[in-house]
Amino acid sequence: MDKAVDLNNFGEYVTGVNDVIQSWHIILHTIKGSDPLRPDFGCGIFDYLDYPVGSKTGEIIAQIISDLQRFEKRAIINRVTVSYSDNGAKILINIYGTYISTNEDITATDILNNL
Repeated sequence: MDKAVDLNNFGEYVTGVNDVIQSWHIILHTIKGSDPLRPDFGCGIFDYLDYPVGSKTGEIIAQIISDLQRFEKRAIINRVTVSYSDNGAKILINIYGTYISTNEDITATDILNNL
């Protein structure tokens, strides 16, 4: 059974779909190169920081899908949507996928702040 330490609740564990969602969150919030033991680990969306808001949405979605599928093999990504706050300081990411072992649908929302 998949099980990991719950990053939001001290002393608790996450399993199954919740473990995958937590893994997605970690991948999305890790800048590539920031983990010296795994320099390729993380998400490449931070490479798009200096572009005008919304001008690289397609590339950002492709990068998210590619990185999540590369580092989290327990789920299949079906769709990703990205939207921006009014001033572009927040990116809202919706991820839709399938947990492979149970064929269960997964829906996760993540917010990247202060980019």
